[in-house]
Amino acid sequence: MSQPLTTALDAARLRQDFPMLTQTVDGKPLVYLDNAATTQKPQVMLDRLLEVYSTGFAKDAEQHTFSRQVTQQIEHTRALVAGFIHAPRAENVVFLQNATEALAVVADGFAQAVLGQGDEIVLTGLEHHANIIPWLIASQRTGARIRVAPVNDAGDVEVEAVTSLLTDRTKVVSVSHVSHVLGTVLPVREITEVAHARGIAVVVDGAQATPHLPLDMGDIGCDFYVMCGHKTYGPTSVGMLYGTDEWLDRLAAWEGGSDNASEVTFEGWQPKKPPKKFEAGTQALVDIIALGSSLAYLSGIGMERIQRSEQDLVTEMVERLNGVEGVSVLGWPRERAALASFVVEGVGDPKEVEEFLDREYGVAVRGGDLTAQPLMKRFGIPGAVRASLGLYNTPQEVDTLVQGVEQFVQARR
Repeated sequence: MSQPLTTALDAARLRQDFPMLTQTVDGKPLVYLDNAATTQKPQVMLDRLLEVYSTGFAKDAEQHTFSRQVTQQIEHTRALVAGFIHAPRAENVVFLQNATEALAVVADGFAQAVLGQGDEIVLTGLEHHANIIPWLIASQRTGARIRVAPVNDAGDVEVEAVTSLLTDRTKVVSVSHVSHVLGTVLPVREITEVAHARGIAVVVDGAQATPHLPLDMGDIGCDFYVMCGHKTYGPTSVGMLYGTDEWLDRLAAWEGGSDNASEVTFEGWQPKKPPKKFEAGTQALVDIIALGSSLAYLSGIGMERIQRSEQDLVTEMVERLNGVEGVSVLGWPRERAALASFVVEGVGDPKEVEEFLDREYGVAVRGGDLTAQPLMKRFGIPGAVRASLGLYNTPQEVDTLVQGVEQFVQARR
């Protein structure tokens, strides 16, 4: 990273740290507004990938020089993650393939050790498919049932709506921290408090929150928190799962392999202690190490500054999109993170908007059901167009997005 910023966040300067943002689309500068799907990568992370593969690569957990170095670097990243989210200990952080796998590990663990016939799982109506399907599988295996806290017209999920569903049979509440469609920031601390008051575990899907909000596991108080490396300016193939000591000990191992077993016979096996208990087989070692560079990069900027800058920009983006005739932004939540989804009147397939913006303006957005089919049904639409911001997006890029949407609407008349 270049010289540290000392004043307000300068997205235009930060863009210099991301080589992908110098690309063009049919001769037009790339305007990358698909950050909720995945973020672009800083040069410091790319350099770290090449450095480890070129000069320091080996399998971890062995005793020769390079293996020891890789093991140390993995554990250094584990400590960085713990510091980034203010977890009590590095051992509370598990590395997995992605956020989807992290949610599956938790749901499978509950199916094995917690859930039974007639028990209840509480979700919300704005969840990503990755926080629905693992719980459906768990419910099918155990006879538990899923209950869903509704989303109101504004796009909020009220604490009272969750509380009203809690019963003596509720074993777990699993909610998004930030909606990947509406940008809604859910009151996860308050939800955790009311659930814990009844002895109910809480899982928070933080895939959309980790790149945008300062996080403190002690403040939120949840039992599990799920994160995504590639949405947090890091490589693909890395997911992160925070769990409390109690729950990581209680949950059964997700799978067994070469690296998570302490004792193996043909009669049985004994897993290692957490976090290694859940880290079977050879992981994406270099990706994990490089993720540490991405987190250090974000920490050097400051998550509070990133949040403030993105908040200003998403507020402007929503206001301007709502000002385009025939365009409606979905929801008006009390607190919105760095994204918004919108529909264009008379357009049945939002992919038309996505393709037009890409072709004519070099703007990358996402159109479709946004892996949130239940939420789309709630709003009575087949899909929407999502524009999602990162720390490097600028007001000029919002201008380009709005101009492109206006032109699309005019062309349809």
